[in-house]
Amino acid sequence: MTSTVKKGKKPTETKDNVPSFDVYLHKLMEEHHSGLQINKQAVEWLNRFILNVLAETGRQCVLLAEHGRHKGVTSRDVQTMVRISYESQLARSCIASGTKAVTKFVSSKVPKKEKERNKSSARVSTTKRSGLVLNVARVSKVLRATMSSMRNDVRIGRGAPIYLAAVVEDLVVRMLTEAATLVASEKVKRIQPKHLEHAAQSDKALQVTLTRLGLHVVS
Repeated sequence: MTSTVKKGKKPTETKDNVPSFDVYLHKLMEEHHSGLQINKQAVEWLNRFILNVLAETGRQCVLLAEHGRHKGVTSRDVQTMVRISYESQLARSCIASGTKAVTKFVSSKVPKKEKERNKSSARVSTTKRSGLVLNVARVSKVLRATMSSMRNDVRIGRGAPIYLAAVVEDLVVRMLTEAATLVASEKVKRIQPKHLEHAAQSDKALQVTLTRLGLHVVS
């Protein structure tokens, strides 16, 4: 089976510690490619891809924070990392997605008085308020674990995991779309790991980005 592997140290791969994005990947398939299915191995492939992108992003954000001599990592740091590390066209798309998600989250803030009148409004998740599918809390958990392994005093701003979740979701949708095109050409209905591997290798913008992040696709 093919998988995306990060050079050097990998995030901890224990079922108890590492969040799974499997459920949200199926939701993305339903939203963008409802006529297709994705097998279990391909979901696992994408889950590892997400974890590795988050781990490397967290590492680079810590380095940016150190360079800027501040302890907190904000959405602006994530945006800077994307602008520096991603291929230019892909960076523009991801930055637009990240900015849109953070803006939507901020604009959906419920006034305190209204919260008191309608307690149910306070239960709306950050993910839903941001208009995303990938769970922001799980993204934050992976990001926090990566950062704490490098520095214990790094704080994560509320907008950083929202922005990053939007960026990763943009990458996953792009890869699924490329894989769906290949599946259609083969006249099959199920995405497999080989289709995702082909998507990562055939999309030049994605390939450049993964290389800059220190990630590569192997069998």
